[in-house]
Amino acid sequence: MHTIAAILVASGFSRRFGKEDKLLSLFKGKPLARYTLELVTRMSRFNPVVFVAAKPEVAALAEDAEIARPGIDLRIVLNSHPDYGLRESVRLGVIAAGDADFYAFFPCDMPWLDAATVNAVLTRAAPGKIVHPVHNGQPGNPCVFAADFRDTLLSLEAGARPRDIQKRRPECVVAVEIADSMALDDIDRPEEMARCAN
Repeated sequence: MHTIAAILVASGFSRRFGKEDKLLSLFKGKPLARYTLELVTRMSRFNPVVFVAAKPEVAALAEDAEIARPGIDLRIVLNSHPDYGLRESVRLGVIAAGDADFYAFFPCDMPWLDAATVNAVLTRAAPGKIVHPVHNGQPGNPCVFAADFRDTLLSLEAGARPRDIQKRRPECVVAVEIADSMALDDIDRPEEMARCAN
């Protein structure tokens, strides 16, 4: 049985969202980051689940009893250098996850992501491959890297992102077409959250 580590990235500055922390902002009554936390921890396919946050109050979302319930190997990691960019969250997440066959990366601003979309991506995971969902050519998340790329993920340069690996290794990329475009939508601005909440 393959081991799949889920790495939830919650360390960004959300500059387009303004002064309020996007991940703590309420969307339909819940902090935005909780949607991804609840989705991933309720699925049985991930071991461990790593939540990388820059702020203690964001990290505290993963300490809720409904999220950190018995049987879940949930590891909370504080990113003290979010200014290093996404590569630092990736590095910390992979280290905390330890050895796994696959590493699945989830941003925490996608409230419509569902288990069917995640499973469609996981089904295509294979050694030596990088799998991600697309809708009409537009890529989305989660993105799943085989363990072959562990060292590369750990050694991303300043300013680099996991998608840069995909650009360098297009022969390894598997794109999974998703019919529901909303499943891949994220929220970047307050007006988007207000509009979508209605």
